[in-house]
Amino acid sequence: MLQYYHARIVSGIYDLQSSKEIQNALYIRELAKFVCSMISQAVNSFVALNGESYPYTSDLTDWAAKEIEIFALCFNKYVESISDISGGVSTAVDALQIAMSYCSLLENQRMFLRPTLIDHVRPCIEDVLRLHIDHLSNVISIFTSTDTWALGRYYVSGILTGWSYAIIDQQPEYFFLTNSGRKFVTLFQSVADDMSPLIALQMESSVLKAITDLLTAYIVILESALSGDTDVIEKHGFRINSPESPTQGFFILANISTLVQFSTCIIRNLFDGIHHLDFEIDNYLTFVQDVYGRLKACFLGQFISNIFSQMSIMNLVQNFALAGRMILEFELFLELKKLQKLAEEDCIDMNWLISLLREAMDTAFEWISSRCEKMTINSENLAGRRNDFMQFILDAQFLVEIARSGGYLSDNVINVSTNIISRLEESFISAGLSPLRDMNDGEWPANAATRALKKLQELHEKENTTTSTQDSLPYVS
Repeated sequence: MLQYYHARIVSGIYDLQSSKEIQNALYIRELAKFVCSMISQAVNSFVALNGESYPYTSDLTDWAAKEIEIFALCFNKYVESISDISGGVSTAVDALQIAMSYCSLLENQRMFLRPTLIDHVRPCIEDVLRLHIDHLSNVISIFTSTDTWALGRYYVSGILTGWSYAIIDQQPEYFFLTNSGRKFVTLFQSVADDMSPLIALQMESSVLKAITDLLTAYIVILESALSGDTDVIEKHGFRINSPESPTQGFFILANISTLVQFSTCIIRNLFDGIHHLDFEIDNYLTFVQDVYGRLKACFLGQFISNIFSQMSIMNLVQNFALAGRMILEFELFLELKKLQKLAEEDCIDMNWLISLLREAMDTAFEWISSRCEKMTINSENLAGRRNDFMQFILDAQFLVEIARSGGYLSDNVINVSTNIISRLEESFISAGLSPLRDMNDGEWPANAATRALKKLQELHEKENTTTSTQDSLPYVS
């Protein structure tokens, strides 16, 4: 009996493959329908011969599994023949859904063949996913190569579609993304939508790897742009623009921050309830957060170091007169004012920016602290070092006032500033001099810094009324 039905299946498959009328997805539908129908008939014949209560023999179950293997071979050849890379995933997913639906009908006859089918088609589907992700990674490289790192404001309702829109907890009104970020979000959603049916077909691990590989590909590009190391991208034939100003660097960070929030929600929602992947998902999202944190720390370190270290003699002389010896902080003040103005114009997320500026101020004091540790104080250089120390007190207080006026003063900044001053003062005392002993006005640093900041603000406002803003930001909704 089983040999008879096997012969019918082989003959039927040959006829379907030879038919010119049955093409594309219709071929898989007819093939799955035919093979599963023959298996169903074989089971019915077995029951007719042995009775309803007679248990299925291993001969019957093994035979059915082998027939599904034959179908899987035909399925794999069909999927491999799909030439359209961009549409290959959706076509393969649709074909697998059809095949699985016919397999599931056999479960009414206690014939559970879906795991066997998945086992035999999984490598083929994974190859399709890999080729698709490789193709999309190249697409990402292409559209990112033209990104000029201007930040756009995109309304959430215009970005998110379908189920994606419902997953963002406490939805913001809009996202801030660069041009390539906006395109990537659209692409990422489309891929998640196309692959999501595979999760119900027991291929959730393959889907997770595919979408995380896609996200990683874009993050690597952003990391290359921010660090200035574009060799990874250039070897694929695409050159990524490096940020030409600190503002553009901040915009790239804002773009990454939005992607971290967006992708975290998409991934967690997509695999909600699939607990055996919890560790893998948590591990990957932690990796993404760590990359963002590392890039942020690296960028802020370079940002502060460049401002404090790369000033011309002309600027030093000019700023000395304007800022009352608050030399190094003047450039920092101007850069931070640019960013605050963008936030006030609703061109960048205010909460995110304030948090980042707070970290920038922390980095500034870490930079100062690291250099103060190298300061040597002894009896031979007390006079000169005392002048440096008094200047440092003014500089530190000026930084504190900048942060206070902008609303991003942290307790850490105050503590670090106090600790540095105390440590330096102890060094002076150990060398035989108390630099603050003769100071009658304990409020002089704050008063001097406040006056200097007010003067800078007046000069900055005056300059803005006579010159046009050089850094413009496009508004996109």
